Amino acid sequence: MIKSMTKVFKSIKDYKKYAIITPLFIVGETAVECTLPFFMSVFVGKIENITHISELLPYFLILIALTAVSVTCGILGGRYA
Repeated sequence: MIKSMTKVFKSIKDYKKYAIITPLFIVGETAVECTLPFFMSVFVGKIENITHISELLPYFLILIALTAVSVTCGILGGRYA
């Protein structure tokens, strides 16, 4: 296994940076995509108990930020692939 991996890493020479950074972006995108349902359930749970719409704003902004991070990681992962 190690021997075959060293062969692979020797053959990627100029693309070593991209071979390392692309999976990191994909892992980042996947991690954010896995946390989105959790925050969405918190968001839906808060909807039932609100007295004013401004109480939902922090949760809404968190969802928007997580979505932006996920999309950015996906775009960068595709760009460097």
